[in-house]
Amino acid sequence: MKNKFILFLAAVVILGAIYAIFSRNSTATYPDDQADFIIFWGQGCPHCEVLKDEIAQNKWDQKLKFSLKEVYYNRQNQDLLKKTITDNCPDIPSDQVGVPMTFETATKRCFVGDTPAINRISERLSSESQ
Repeated sequence: MKNKFILFLAAVVILGAIYAIFSRNSTATYPDDQADFIIFWGQGCPHCEVLKDEIAQNKWDQKLKFSLKEVYYNRQNQDLLKKTITDNCPDIPSDQVGVPMTFETATKRCFVGDTPAINRISERLSSESQ
């Protein structure tokens, strides 16, 4: 009985550590209809982490509203990503769709990859501060 308790406790600690790792730099998420940008990302995606880290380090989430949609493990978010691209960005070839994919709600533009999204968010903040 004591061994089962120790195994249970170890599992809880491991799960807590995994949660802490994946929730670091978590940007506050807003409903899609209130967001300035909707970011489709995948758990374990290094480019997604670059984008999320950039948002956190520059505190862009204090100036803009982001909606974060994990798509590797969430079927509903996968469907929303497909619909977003089909409805708003049909010029993106299906073989070039990947994560992170950032959708700017005001302009209805899509940005595939970390660098294009970082550049657009930075541009937007620069233009709003002038």
